[in-house]
Amino acid sequence: FAVLIVLALSMILYFACDDKGLDPEFLATVSGEVTITTKVPDFTDVLVLALMKGLNPISLYTIPSDVLDDSLETQTIPFQMETQLGEFDAIFAIWKAHHAAIEVEENIVGSFCDGTLIPISVTDDNRTIENVDFEISLRKVNRISRVEGTINFTGDWPSDIDNLGIVFAEPTSVLGGLDVCNLLSTMDIQLIDNPRTPKTSMPFAFDVAPGANLMVVAWNRVGQSLFAPTIISDLFAGVFNSAEGDTVRNINITADFGTVQ
Repeated sequence: FAVLIVLALSMILYFACDDKGLDPEFLATVSGEVTITTKVPDFTDVLVLALMKGLNPISLYTIPSDVLDDSLETQTIPFQMETQLGEFDAIFAIWKAHHAAIEVEENIVGSFCDGTLIPISVTDDNRTIENVDFEISLRKVNRISRVEGTINFTGDWPSDIDNLGIVFAEPTSVLGGLDVCNLLSTMDIQLIDNPRTPKTSMPFAFDVAPGANLMVVAWNRVGQSLFAPTIISDLFAGVFNSAEGDTVRNINITADFGTVQ
């Protein structure tokens, strides 16, 4: 399972979310529809679409809260974003928590894809790209359950650590292979504060979506993609399946930096 998670996550682009200005001479549009296949949870009020080129978002489109209808089981929302000419690697959907900044790396919920990411080509002869239609699930956003415990660390704490966190995943998403569309909808990466401060153990408490979850501790070096992390613990399988929001406590995980090359 751990190997599959690493392979799957490494397929997903890593990027920072900085809005880019557009040169009017190269103005073009990308449009389509995003179908949300689940109810919009109380945890989010905004979705953002990001059109990617390499490691950078070139264009952003915000679906505001007054468009999202939290009473619907399924809804389809049209979008049209301005962009510039070029070859784009992907378009991602990102959710934002209430009164919080957009956490791109942690909050991707879907993409224009068909098992793998679908690139988008905008040329001088084709400045209007249409029918960029895809589905997203907000299941992992519905963090109504909670998991608490302790991580015990062994081995030398790396000096070049950038991020440390827990990856929550559903067994079906891992066993389903390297389907990026499914993985983006189900894998939930939650980061631990102050990763550069060495410690022998630490408590953790995260809100998670209900359902069968696999947990694994992972980290990445400075300059390394958050989505191609180094796993330093065994998998822990826990069940968080109460609609009322169960809390699973006393989970003890050992994370061994000694396994890092």
